[in-house]
Amino acid sequence: MCGIAVSFHLFFTGTLQKKLYKTTKICYTVLNVLMIWNVKETLHVRPQSGMRFYVS
Repeated sequence: MCGIAVSFHLFFTGTLQKKLYKTTKICYTVLNVLMIWNVKETLHVRPQSGMRFYVS
């Protein structure tokens, strides 16, 4: 019984972490896009150079 509970707990935690990671990744992507947009708007540079600046 204890083993089942532990394995279930581990499985549940793993799933939760995956979901959390996915959500965090989406949030970071949105933030990065917004940041690139803001920098682009502020500096009035071409999108390509702005992208290269953030990717590198």
